[in-house]
Amino acid sequence: MDAGLQIFNQNNNLQIDSAYSNYVMTTKGSAVSRPRSPDAGYGVDIASGKKNSIIAIRSGTYAAVFNSLDPAGNVVHRVVTETNGAALDYWIFAADPPGDTSFGLEVYNAAGVRVFQSTAKYMRLLNFSTVPVTAGTSGSIATAGKSPAWVSASYCALWEGVTVPNPGGSPISRGVLRTLMGRGVVGGAQYRSAIIYEFGANRGTSNNAYGSFFLVDVDNL
Repeated sequence: MDAGLQIFNQNNNLQIDSAYSNYVMTTKGSAVSRPRSPDAGYGVDIASGKKNSIIAIRSGTYAAVFNSLDPAGNVVHRVVTETNGAALDYWIFAADPPGDTSFGLEVYNAAGVRVFQSTAKYMRLLNFSTVPVTAGTSGSIATAGKSPAWVSASYCALWEGVTVPNPGGSPISRGVLRTLMGRGVVGGAQYRSAIIYEFGANRGTSNNAYGSFFLVDVDNL
């Protein structure tokens, strides 16, 4: 930008100017997973009320997130958990311009749109990773001094054919749907691939799939 307010960090990187853009926290809360329809596992639907939103979750059990739209076109975050009755905390961030307040620093662009408000709570990225969604995938990410929330950056499922033992008979050939799940822990997060659905027919294995996730700082939100 040629004129106007510019704020730099200690590394002389530009942080805020009239072109600033970030996701703002719009709501936070807690929820508990419940059984879905028969054979559909456990989870909870969390409506954002926004056209473009991201949900960050922190729970003791592994979870994944799928998104859908309600009749008004707003995002509904469908959290899937491995166990029933899983308690989770969540934070929803939206791409809306920050709201008006009666105090604090505000930055506007040339069109008069507010792009930064010092009292707003912005999403702060701690880590971004992409890993394969294959059997045996697992790992952890350290975020020293932080207990982050997990965000599914991209949903990807692996269609996989497997053969399982059948005591007293021939092995059974069947299919599974595998996806990437994660959970926030003190000082970081853990992830692993997990089977979320099983079906009778073995239709082979799809091409190797990859899932992306990122961790955000929610300690002070």
